[in-house]
Amino acid sequence: MKISQLITVLLVCILGGAAIYYSLEQRKEYDLIVAAHGGGEQVQEDNAGGLRALRKELQIKLDKASEDRKKNIDASKEAKRTMQENRTLCQAAARRLQVAEGNLESAKEALKAELAKIKAIQDEIDKYNDKMREYGIDISSTTNVKEMVERIKLEVDQVKQENANLIAEKEELDTLVTAAKTKTSREETNLSDLQDKQADYRETLRKNEDLYSIAAVNNHWNYVVVNVGSDSRIGLGPDHILLVIRDGQPIATLKVTRIENGQVIADFDPKKITQGLRLEVGDTVIRRKPHGY
Repeated sequence: MKISQLITVLLVCILGGAAIYYSLEQRKEYDLIVAAHGGGEQVQEDNAGGLRALRKELQIKLDKASEDRKKNIDASKEAKRTMQENRTLCQAAARRLQVAEGNLESAKEALKAELAKIKAIQDEIDKYNDKMREYGIDISSTTNVKEMVERIKLEVDQVKQENANLIAEKEELDTLVTAAKTKTSREETNLSDLQDKQADYRETLRKNEDLYSIAAVNNHWNYVVVNVGSDSRIGLGPDHILLVIRDGQPIATLKVTRIENGQVIADFDPKKITQGLRLEVGDTVIRRKPHGY
């Protein structure tokens, strides 16, 4: 309860008590006057008017005192009701204060926990700063931190650029590898076809039963003489190209230019002879296409 309200209640109580006291005193005075005059039955005629006037005045005072008493009682009731309301408000305020104190205590505990976290973070920062100083980096000032961040940013950008270059190189290498694989696959296919052709060619040579030999070589005019006999069935034209064989491998081709007396005259191109070799007497000669091909 506020001090001003308490003072008001006390004043009301004092005024109410004073009014009641005044009313009782007036009543006593009235009773004494009446008793002094014999209870009003033995008074003299000349004093009767004054007594009536006095009684009327006393009655007015009594009525006023009664009215004041009623007002004081009403004021006392109002003050009591106000005091009750103030007591209720005080109780509510006390409960709110208790809740606030509890909240304050919780806030203190939360603040203590946050301060502990901040201290732990600061300890980690201090350890990090000490570690950075071991590498010659001082981050104790904002300027140094900014410089360090900029330097780290540049290094990161360089690493990103290097990674981008490496990725580009890898993609280029992947493209080259893919092309090489494609080329290798194609060459392997061609090699397989060539091997098949060589196998067919060797099989064709194997089927060629007519073997002849060079009887003479003219390296000046680039022709040879081959003994073939009279029934060799060798003729002129592109279907009668001859091969010179040495150690089982063809080393040159011969173009038939003339046939007479069981001998074949055939020209050769020295540029198409296997490098490092020359045609010699006794080299084996066969048809490039056996009979029936």
